[in-house]
Amino acid sequence: MATSTVASKKAVCHGYAALSEYLLSRLGLEVQTVFGTIKTDPSEIGEIPTQINHAWNAVKINGVWRFIDTTLGSGFISQKTNLFKFYFNDSYFFTKPERFFLNHYPVDSKWLLVPKTKSEFALQPVYFGLYFKNNFEILHEGKGIVSSSNEENFAFTIKGLEEFDSVQCSFNVENKSIFLKPQNGSGDFVISLKDRKDNYLSIYVNREIIAIYKII
Repeated sequence: MATSTVASKKAVCHGYAALSEYLLSRLGLEVQTVFGTIKTDPSEIGEIPTQINHAWNAVKINGVWRFIDTTLGSGFISQKTNLFKFYFNDSYFFTKPERFFLNHYPVDSKWLLVPKTKSEFALQPVYFGLYFKNNFEILHEGKGIVSSSNEENFAFTIKGLEEFDSVQCSFNVENKSIFLKPQNGSGDFVISLKDRKDNYLSIYVNREIIAIYKII
């Protein structure tokens, strides 16, 4: 797999992981290719992972296992052109297990490296590359599924914002962004969920998406 990836200069996640395993092992490092599920679509929020749709690596550094996802670290498929777009994201290299779990779930649970379950993974929002790259953290009392009948407002905090960062949101029906004004000049925000049942809420920083929640 590794040699064919180099020869063809084409690969999906398995090819990326196989080539990474080959190169890292040649450096004398202990490395494994890990198969599992990656959450990339909001329709997956609340769904227990059952399929294998991704591959990544675990590598032992100074006696500690760390994760590498060279596929996500290299770029993504553009929704506009359906073509690969290079976007180097070093947050997917040696990622801490607690962060990696937010959008990765392995077939073999030993590669979680944290005491988490499939149910907890299912309830995570969909997180995107900028969320990891800028080390953002969204704090919200609930999980990735928000009930509009129980909460008239979606209140949350974004940790890691810089002074001049702007925050926007959009609902999938409208498909237009709304600028959010921070509460008390901090990283706290409130979004009205009135009449927003059966919808998706997207959160952006500087017009780049960082997460999607499901509203029921």
